Amino acid sequence: MSKEIKDKAKEYLQAGLSVIPTKEDKTPALPTWKQYQIQRITAEEVEALFSGGNVKGLAIICGAISGGLEV
Repeated sequence: MSKEIKDKAKEYLQAGLSVIPTKEDKTPALPTWKQYQIQRITAEEVEALFSGGNVKGLAIICGAISGGLEV
């Protein structure tokens, strides 16, 4: 499943969205994620950050970084 999540993260990134990996409880699977509110994750970071065993999903950061996305 983690490959599917990583592939989906790549798709969202290419669509102009800022994504981060999440754990099973839907909290970020990163020590900090604030930088991704102003700078999108890179394709290289997707490869690294979405490969961990604790990654169970992904989150999309809304706002200007994701083209003005509102939820």
